[in-house]
Amino acid sequence: MVAGSALAAVSLFGFSEAANAAADPAVPIGSLDSIVAGVGTAQVNGWAIEPDSTAATNVQIFVDGVYNQTVAASTERDDVGAAYPGFGVMHGYSATVTGLSSAAHTIAVYAINDNGIQADNVLLGTQSVTPLNSASFGSVDMVAETTGDNVRVAGWAIDPKTTQPITVAVYVDGVLSTDVSASGARTDVATAFPAFGADHGYDVTVPVPADGAHTVDVYAIDSTGSGVNPLLAQDNVMVNSASFGSVDVVAQATGDNVRVAGWAIDPKTTAPTMVAIYVDGVLSTDVLASASRPDVGAVFPALGANHGYDVTVPVPADGAHTVDVYAIDSTGNGVNPLLAHNTVNVSTSLFGSVDAASQTTADDVLVAGWAIDPKTTGPINVAVYIDGLPVGVSTANATRSDVGAAFPTFGSDHGYFITLPIPTLGTHTVDVYGIDSTGNGNNPLLGRRTVEITGSALA
Repeated sequence: MVAGSALAAVSLFGFSEAANAAADPAVPIGSLDSIVAGVGTAQVNGWAIEPDSTAATNVQIFVDGVYNQTVAASTERDDVGAAYPGFGVMHGYSATVTGLSSAAHTIAVYAINDNGIQADNVLLGTQSVTPLNSASFGSVDMVAETTGDNVRVAGWAIDPKTTQPITVAVYVDGVLSTDVSASGARTDVATAFPAFGADHGYDVTVPVPADGAHTVDVYAIDSTGSGVNPLLAQDNVMVNSASFGSVDVVAQATGDNVRVAGWAIDPKTTAPTMVAIYVDGVLSTDVLASASRPDVGAVFPALGANHGYDVTVPVPADGAHTVDVYAIDSTGNGVNPLLAHNTVNVSTSLFGSVDAASQTTADDVLVAGWAIDPKTTGPINVAVYIDGLPVGVSTANATRSDVGAAFPTFGSDHGYFITLPIPTLGTHTVDVYGIDSTGNGNNPLLGRRTVEITGSALA
């Protein structure tokens, strides 16, 4: 890199006035405009004029205080000619300094006075420059497992001796796996290294010999065949071709049924894989895990999002049951991992709650709560008894978001709010029964409350 703004030309007028502020006799004027770093080189550019002559003057270049070369300022510079029309346009210079190490160097340029007096030579400018290293360089941006026993390797590589793409060599466990041309478009690389362009990316999939841990080495191959091929990176990657996944939900659905949901992937393919669901050790169903799961796709982008499953399976009776879910290998090799082993309690009996029973105005009593019949997602009826006598039936269909949150399979519309009269003062019992949706006569008591009717509230 060149210190400061190497490409911005120094003011022609400003520099010359400074160089000649107290010059007697006249001494050269000029500028060191830029220094452009190359591989072990630096290109020095500027202009110089000897005021006593229209002929080209010489400039001398010093590197780190040591003389390097002399060059004539004799190339065309229309901008100089426009600024100093009496001298013409042939006063530019451009010289290449070679043999530089990749460390920073200070380059100074002097205009040489024709009178031969060293004291009358003029320093046109000093700049620092760091030449490019001649060795190839680059990056390994990704080493990641992809489908099957394969690994994706991606990055970029540049040989500063050429703007053309070069080859990168990928080794797996110390053995050459493939050579690939780093010629893919990488605009970010072009932004960082504009002199070399964008076509220096690589992205390749290589096989690994088996499941387990593997080392991946990536080398940039020198364009001249010099044998100096830098290691860009060494990475370790774990490869596992066995299917994997998750069981996110095992919960009672309606009736003697259980909902099972989750996702499964076989890394040997991007296609959906099968899952097998066992209830109490007996196969209940096979289902294709093909539903969209964007969250899974975000975690495993190489394998896609279509790996979800959501199925309802029957259980033989009320009670506790075990549910096992297996991911089935796509090749039929018999390696079918257990994704989860769960226990779920199933009951088809009504359940619910009596949350409140209290006197309101006059001799009215408000009875509130909720009720669910697990054989249906629809609302059911509840019957209210006061002091052992039936006084009313109502449908439990009011929205209860807390109930819906606790029992998402059945929804929120299972609340009841019932107002009933009690004509006498004193203490009364309030019983609420859930009415079975099938009419089988199994109508359990949801709860009993005691309410006190006082005279102060009577009309």
